[in-house]
This record gives sequence, structure tokens and C-alpha cells, in this order.
Amino acid sequence: MTPFGAFLWSMFVVLVLGAGVVYAIYRQKRNRQ
Repeated sequence: MTPFGAFLWSMFVVLVLGAGVVYAIYRQKRNRQ
């Protein structure tokens, strides 16, 4: 795998993890109301 490909893959993983965290926080806030 090229360094650029590894960089793109890591960026993709970070975006997916970030979206999951934001979604979990959003669900918790909606459940409290």
C-alpha cells in the first residue's frame, strides 16, 4: 500500500469513528428530552 493510500484510509477511519461518536451523543441528547 502506498503512503498516500494509507493516509486516505486513516482519514476515512477517523471520519467514520467521528461520525459514530457524534451520532451516539445526538441519540443520548434526544433520549433525555
